[in-house]
Amino acid sequence: MRVIKQKGWARPSFAWVSALFVAALICVPVTAFAGELSVYRLYNKWSGEHLYTTNLDEYRHLPTIGWRGEGEAWVSPTDGDPVYRLYNPYSGDHHYTKDLSEYERLQDLGWRGEGPIFCSLKDGGAPVYRLFNPWLTCGTHLFSTSRGEYDSLGIIGWQQEGAAFFAIRAGSGEGAIPETDPSPAGPNPGSGGSASPGTGPGEVDPNTYIVYVTAHGKRYHRQSCPATSGKRTRSMTLADAVSKGYAPCKDCKPPSM
Repeated sequence: MRVIKQKGWARPSFAWVSALFVAALICVPVTAFAGELSVYRLYNKWSGEHLYTTNLDEYRHLPTIGWRGEGEAWVSPTDGDPVYRLYNPYSGDHHYTKDLSEYERLQDLGWRGEGPIFCSLKDGGAPVYRLFNPWLTCGTHLFSTSRGEYDSLGIIGWQQEGAAFFAIRAGSGEGAIPETDPSPAGPNPGSGGSASPGTGPGEVDPNTYIVYVTAHGKRYHRQSCPATSGKRTRSMTLADAVSKGYAPCKDCKPPSM
């Protein structure tokens, strides 16, 4: 029987398809199959806030401007229920929730949604407890896998809100980084969010103090300035902002040089 050669594309052979599939598996980054992601915890003793991040660059940078890196808090899965992060531009606070309705409701109240930051196991795992302090304006929520920390804070007045999400396991605490400036003159150097208005140039280091600018604005602001609410901002040091010609905001009154 004579085989008539077809015009156009020939049907790919099974061996060719198999080779492509194997090549695709080899080219996929290993992290896609790792299934685990470390969540690191930092603490700002001037604002009282705990920050949680999976970004190692962010974790290593913040201690250079006064935060204390507390190491690996827990290990989250790379797949599961998304946990969202929000930012309050008025208080400088962050919040974390896997409740989509809570995430959307807080945005309606002025919080900025920052999208999913890590995941929660759908079934079982190590509980990550959530606590709320009604007397604080920043650092109002704390998340911890430690039942001892959860119980001890409950005794001194924190409201215990149960398990917020579930991790693969509690963190090892490895990677702790001390703050680089343990004795600052201002109450919150580096964050640009809580120092008292009118802070002078002698009270902060302009090479480490962080301020915020908008895409088309001509002034630099504290992190919590109402003038930047709902706007995309970019952070830079006070020294950089002044060198680029930005002037201090008249509303939030950040430090000047």
